Amino acid sequence: MIILGITGSMGSGKTTLARGISKHFNAPSFDADAAAKKLSSPGSVAYEGLRKTFPDVWEEDGSMNKALRQQKIQDDAATLKKLQDILHPHVRRQEEAFIAAGKKANLPLIILDIPLLFETGAETLCTHTLCSHASEQTQLERIRSRAEKTGNSITMEQVKALVAQQMPQEEKRQKATAAINMEQDIQSAIQEATTLVSNWMEG
Repeated sequence: MIILGITGSMGSGKTTLARGISKHFNAPSFDADAAAKKLSSPGSVAYEGLRKTFPDVWEEDGSMNKALRQQKIQDDAATLKKLQDILHPHVRRQEEAFIAAGKKANLPLIILDIPLLFETGAETLCTHTLCSHASEQTQLERIRSRAEKTGNSITMEQVKALVAQQMPQEEKRQKATAAINMEQDIQSAIQEATTLVSNWMEG
């Protein structure tokens, strides 16, 4: 079974790439971002720990205020590590369960869509890894556009701070089995990626 880890810096087209490959092969995909988001919701196994560690970033309905959380991270680098220390062990257990289920079902391919793949050591779970990449300008524009679509105001300075908190894009590209340029036409990028994956699956 191919366990494909897909990663990339913010705004690099990682999610688009993961969805395209998943659709092409009809392969299940684990979304680490979505898992982390659920863990920030009331009733989750991580919720009380998050409330105690970050008591001032919550809405009246119990949901996390992302803008306040991001401001705290931007103001204090240690805040990000505290957040990751709470969330990542739970996300890792879900990733491992997802892989186990794939093996039990004898699937030829499963996908792990993980932004912090190398930062968290999750590449050790994978047989192959793909890194999406794009120019810094494209990344910044995509991040800002995404924020505006969800009703979150964000300055270019804040966007740059978000990108700076991650492993440099070039370092991710060097660590990955292969890299896909997401500046090109989306269909061309996905075709390039699926051709690679097909070759890996054929052994």
